[in-house]
Amino acid sequence: MDRRAVCAAVLLLAAVCILAACAERMQANKSSETKDSVEDGDNVQARIRVTLQDEDGSVLSGGELRAEKGAGEQNWIADESGILEIYGWEENKVMEIRLFNASGTELGEAALQLLTSLVTDAAVLEDNHIRICAAEGAGYVEVIFRPDGSGGILCRLKLDGGWEQ
Repeated sequence: MDRRAVCAAVLLLAAVCILAACAERMQANKSSETKDSVEDGDNVQARIRVTLQDEDGSVLSGGELRAEKGAGEQNWIADESGILEIYGWEENKVMEIRLFNASGTELGEAALQLLTSLVTDAAVLEDNHIRICAAEGAGYVEVIFRPDGSGGILCRLKLDGGWEQ
């Protein structure tokens, strides 16, 4: 074998090794970015869609939902269709919810009527808060709040595939 052929073979082998190392590094970086985004919460956020209704089931537009998460409190106001969209509810985190009508009066005693597998814990607290904890993998929960005719509120939770008990 002449010297030029040996040099070409060595250079070709070196180029293949460099390309393989670059591909491996790119794959490792991509895997790391995916892991980081999951750890940062990009893929562990639930979404709650809340509809406020009166006791006849008619939409209550302008109603307000206040949710306390940790030390902070966040408010959402229903649009003209009575719907509030709540994003950024982390898995396995507890969110306490208080309901207010359009005039700002807090709605009374609450009752949880229907639960789904997307919720690991739900309870009505003594101070008229509703405590809901999202289950791991919960991507979408729909909640309908409606007075039950006796001063209470019916709370129904719906998952993507329809109503479940």
